Amino acid sequence: INQHNEAAKKGLLRMEKQMK
Repeated sequence: INQHNEAAKKGLLRMEKQMK
């Protein structure tokens, strides 16, 4: 369960970087 949260956080960070 914790691993899923980390993956979501990484995905959000990647999305923000791409938007920038």
